Amino acid sequence: PPAAPSLGASLACEVAGSRQALREEAQEAVFQARGEQLQALGALQDEAATVAGELFRAAEAMRQAQAREEQASLAIANAERSGAAEAELAEAHAQAAAYAV
Repeated sequence: PPAAPSLGASLACEVAGSRQALREEAQEAVFQARGEQLQALGALQDEAATVAGELFRAAEAMRQAQAREEQASLAIANAERSGAAEAELAEAHAQAAAYAV
């Protein structure tokens, strides 16, 4: 009978050791998972910065294209006004010539 308490104590120590080992393994797994999450977050932040830069460049290109389009529209309107003025001037000259005859 004296061996029984030492066997129980031995089993209790073994169980406690196993629990401690499992706890340590679980903590290590948690730390590893957190590290992986931080790496993934860093990669996402890098990707977001890249996309934001591309969006900014695209928006700037669109703004410049719109400005060029507006300039072209103004040039067309000016050319049309100029052409209309030239046509009116030519008609006035023709009428003046007709009255002069």
